[in-house]
Amino acid sequence: MAAYELKSGITAICPATINPARALGIEKAHGQITEGALSNLLILDQDLNIKDIIFEGQVLSL
Repeated sequence: MAAYELKSGITAICPATINPARALGIEKAHGQITEGALSNLLILDQDLNIKDIIFEGQVLSL
């Protein structure tokens, strides 16, 4: 069941991440979480409170 949820979550975020980056031709640096990519992420808890912010690959202080 967990593998299904992970696959489902990955499928769900593609329209907001890698697909737009590909359309703009910037998918090597944006739209994915990989080494060398510029990652912008919000890490949320179960209540949707912000736990961490990652901007251009750097963790910001809250």
